[in-house]
Amino acid sequence: MSETTETGLKLPRIFSSGMVLQRQRPVAIWGWAKPNAVVELQLGDWEAKTRADLQGQWRAELAAMPAGGPYRLRVNSRSRSIIVEDVLIGDVWLCSGQSNMEFTLGANGEIGQKAIAAANDALIRHFTVAQNSVFKDAEDVQGKWLSATPENAPGFSSVGYFMAQTLRRELGVPIGIINSSWGGTTAEAWTPKAALQADPLLQPLAEFNEAVTEAAKPYADPGNEGFAKGWADPAHDDADWKTMDLPQAWERAGIDMDGSMWFRRHVKLPAVGRNQELTLSLGPLDDFDTTYFNGVQIGQTGQETPGWWSFPRVYKVPAKLLRPGDNVIATRVFDQWGAGGFTGRPEQLHLTGKGVDIKLTGAWKYKIELQLPSAVMGTAVPATSLWHGMITPLVGLGITGAAWYQGESNADRAYQYRTLLPAMVQAWRKQWNQGDFPFLIVQLANWITNDATRKQGEHWAELREAQEYAARKLSNAAIATAIDVGDPIDIHPHNKQPVGHRLALAALAIAHKQPVEYFGPAYESAKFTGKRAIVSFTHADGLHSTADTIQGFALAGGDRVFHPAQASIDGTQIIVQSAKVAKPLAVRYAWSDNPNCTLYNSAKLPITPFRSDDWPYVTEKKLKP
Repeated sequence: MSETTETGLKLPRIFSSGMVLQRQRPVAIWGWAKPNAVVELQLGDWEAKTRADLQGQWRAELAAMPAGGPYRLRVNSRSRSIIVEDVLIGDVWLCSGQSNMEFTLGANGEIGQKAIAAANDALIRHFTVAQNSVFKDAEDVQGKWLSATPENAPGFSSVGYFMAQTLRRELGVPIGIINSSWGGTTAEAWTPKAALQADPLLQPLAEFNEAVTEAAKPYADPGNEGFAKGWADPAHDDADWKTMDLPQAWERAGIDMDGSMWFRRHVKLPAVGRNQELTLSLGPLDDFDTTYFNGVQIGQTGQETPGWWSFPRVYKVPAKLLRPGDNVIATRVFDQWGAGGFTGRPEQLHLTGKGVDIKLTGAWKYKIELQLPSAVMGTAVPATSLWHGMITPLVGLGITGAAWYQGESNADRAYQYRTLLPAMVQAWRKQWNQGDFPFLIVQLANWITNDATRKQGEHWAELREAQEYAARKLSNAAIATAIDVGDPIDIHPHNKQPVGHRLALAALAIAHKQPVEYFGPAYESAKFTGKRAIVSFTHADGLHSTADTIQGFALAGGDRVFHPAQASIDGTQIIVQSAKVAKPLAVRYAWSDNPNCTLYNSAKLPITPFRSDDWPYVTEKKLKP
């Protein structure tokens, strides 16, 4: 039955067939009906009754229930009913943040494909909240609950799914993942305005929000003009088109724009069988594309595809389009904001089939179809707008806790993030009114080769420290580090399985009080004796290195210049020294964007990056209001 009836009876979409409700706590359910109408609810043997207010809004509470199901939820008002089928009772986790939380199993390469093929657990459910940036509280979200099957799993959050897998195995109860995330967004976009205004360091963020308009949203595609001009036609003369080496975002090639760009590549094919088709792989294209082979469209990816910005394009080329000799691949890419173009790996670009294996890396012809001013990521989705559009409609829903993977877009304001993230978490908890629910933070993965333009690569190190600072400041919070599973050339590392597993370990320890090790060796103190630093750790049982030589440590003396240092393990301590530092005053480990980490405890969890000093952030001077 529909979620709405002619009596005005209606439920939010989060209360729909296939949903998971939180176990072992009173279950709040709300919706709309005729003003002053009586509303009755029944779920299994549990019942509740309430009355809509003069605006037609109602809220009821069912008694706490144990894990189980499936049940049928019936909502009645004035002899009309809404029936919600296949309701499970278990644990519900809100997974939020930016692109690495949004990153789908379908975009997760070989790891994702294996997970998708094996996705056959009807007790794992996933709800993707449609992206919505608004300046007042939305009353509902778009989305639907899906169970873990090979058909549904490609659109699941990769981190969320792997977290759910571990929790299902360890707890044996249904797990519901609500994925409310948006790539490229800042933490302030997810924070209520009052929380920003309450702190002097955050007030400029709230003031900025006053200046933005609806025009700040990502660009919309005005339409494909290049096709009408013959740019997909193999006979088109592209001699005057410029050349770009792919794969790379066009910003890295020096083209600072949003909008649309065409790419063409000539390939020579041998004679192939009459019924033989080929497979064209282009890797992820940011954001949307239409791809042609010899002038005929063979594929298109748009907003209907979850995680479109990171979704690898793999299109079939029918045999009827193939011809011996010269053939032309043409791809139109529209970039609504942020990076644009071919953003994958070299090995993802190829044309393959029986007797055909053509690598497509290197020079492609390109031509700009529409050039728009480059939108600044984090302003296209302004402060507070995602709190209003993607979080407030969920407030009050029973949850076990939240998992948060964000920070890339705040990395140049790490000092501010030390205040911003706790303010956001405390605001969420206050609005939810479910106490200090567990809040789990993914610490940023290693990424990008250090260079002089990134201040010796300290921005992400500072942000990681800010994340850990927030976790220590908050109650029932924990870090799941990803420092050893990143990719130096891809801001979206594909190895999401360990990240989800580590979040699950933190959930078991924080939410369920299980005696599991959920944290890698954590810096406790440093003692400086002569030329040595003696560093002590907690969570350090079985401290060991996976390499013969321990890397990642640095020492500095009174000049505050850090030098690489040698290190050795002594129980749960590490002895650090450097021939270039006669009297060390500070020690750091993994203090760069892309450190080489080799130290783990017996639970195979890595040391969290740390520093013993409190010298100012390289970005701190930019942040004071």
